[in-house]
Amino acid sequence: MSNKESFLYPDQTLFYSIEKAIKLYRRYAQARLKQMYPGLTIDQLLILSKMEQNEDISHVELSQLIFKDIASISRILSSLEEKKLLQRKLNPANKRRFLTRITPKGREVLQKLAPFVSQNRAGALH
Repeated sequence: MSNKESFLYPDQTLFYSIEKAIKLYRRYAQARLKQMYPGLTIDQLLILSKMEQNEDISHVELSQLIFKDIASISRILSSLEEKKLLQRKLNPANKRRFLTRITPKGREVLQKLAPFVSQNRAGALH
């Protein structure tokens, strides 16, 4: 297929197929997550997971790791804070930044959902 043809038929390109697979997996994972922990999104779970791996991670690093813009990261963090899954406070060394930590409730959620994550990954690979 020439470049001109791939432009006319984007659904026949590799990138289209990859994007479609990602979106289907996210819908599948979100539906399963909703059954286990209503109100929590895949993106929220990803952020909690990344923060557990590195609690000193910046908003910019989070945005790069989960492919979201900084504004989306801020909204997701606010939502997690409302759910009492993380806590933010102003950084005394830099008033324009926050210190963000996972709460005990957030760690409990991650422990509870660890089998869910493993099952989803295994299911996606088969």
